[in-house]
Amino acid sequence: MSEQPKPIVDNEPCDICGTSGSMSPYLEVSLSRAIPAWVHRCGECGFRQVRPRLAREQLDALYPSEYFDSRSDMGFGDYAAQAQRNERAAYFLARDMKRLGAGGPVLEVGCALGFLIDPLRRFAEAEVYGVDVSSFAAYFARER
Repeated sequence: MSEQPKPIVDNEPCDICGTSGSMSPYLEVSLSRAIPAWVHRCGECGFRQVRPRLAREQLDALYPSEYFDSRSDMGFGDYAAQAQRNERAAYFLARDMKRLGAGGPVLEVGCALGFLIDPLRRFAEAEVYGVDVSSFAAYFARER
């Protein structure tokens, strides 16, 4: 592993509450056993976020196409098997949305290959969208 980053006091505004200068080091982590990083905590709202923010190249290194391949020794080894669980979760989420009178649109942040939003589109008959930092995952979900 490369040299560990030093915890920093981050003056960028919190992604949730917008307070500036409230970020403090909380936990040193290794993202996918590849990128050393610090999770910082907002002193105002408590939200935790990686700081400094990861560069595009670092995000791409965290989520290559192999990340979603069960034969790979990195990433989410059982992701494909989760498709069935997500389909069931989408069914119950759609049922709750109908009960609550919520019809969409729905945004899934971190949608990966789209295994939740695809069935949710069918069950909830709602407009659904997904975003993901993995360009491979976003491509796969979009084409599917």
